[in-house]
Amino acid sequence: MKNFTKLQRDFFDIQDNQYSIDLILNPPIHTKLEIQEIIDRLKILDMNGIVLDFGGGSGRVSFSLLENGYTVYYVDISKKSLQNLEKLAKKYN
Repeated sequence: MKNFTKLQRDFFDIQDNQYSIDLILNPPIHTKLEIQEIIDRLKILDMNGIVLDFGGGSGRVSFSLLENGYTVYYVDISKKSLQNLEKLAKKYN
């Protein structure tokens, strides 16, 4: 299991293997629909605006949740993904 974890972390620490920032900022329609479905379900759960995103990757979902006023606690195996999302979130408040 440790080797798989290292392989996965190493893979996603490479920028080219991460979700494009352009697609995070301007998601395609299928991603917008997916995110809307997530938001609709979160409203039903009444989570007080707090979300835990395990395996959040480059922030494809987390960034949209932040834009919609959610507080997002984000967990990912890739340190580079965490750093990229943090930079992106700070840049766009």
